[in-house]
Amino acid sequence: MLKRRKELETAFTELLSQILSPTQPYKGTQKQRGSLRSFTSALIGRYASAISIELSKGKPVLQIDPDLKDEVFMLKELTWTYVIEDPSLATEQAGQRNMVRKLFQIYVDEALTRKRTTMLPVYFQERLDEASNDSARKRICVDLIASMTELQVQRTYSRLMGFATDGSLLDPLR
Repeated sequence: MLKRRKELETAFTELLSQILSPTQPYKGTQKQRGSLRSFTSALIGRYASAISIELSKGKPVLQIDPDLKDEVFMLKELTWTYVIEDPSLATEQAGQRNMVRKLFQIYVDEALTRKRTTMLPVYFQERLDEASNDSARKRICVDLIASMTELQVQRTYSRLMGFATDGSLLDPLR
């Protein structure tokens, strides 16, 4: 465990020293944004070149540079720590979870009535017509929500809750 920690610390230090050298907190200035784009571009190139496919006993096997794999692991940890689990996003994330739950509830209630619905996009209506049981119908509702962008979820939720401020009554729900 201690050896692995040391390997990850080394990977993190290497990553920072070779590619990124922050001198001040990120504020979103033009220079910082340009540096971030360059940093991102360098990482994409670096990690794309870290993979290869080799034959082993006649079968292709994906090979990944272990040092660069450690760097990616560290970047993921940083993302979780400073972005995904950032306390300042907690209320927004809670609101998003509530929107998704409510959309699911509305769509499932609609899907389980077994009548032809116009609330769902045509493709999903067709899939509901073909569904053989309630579990399949619920899965179709999950697929519908999963296919939405964040903005589509927000707009659909707003319209279904009666407080939409954009769009037309004639716009289909998506």
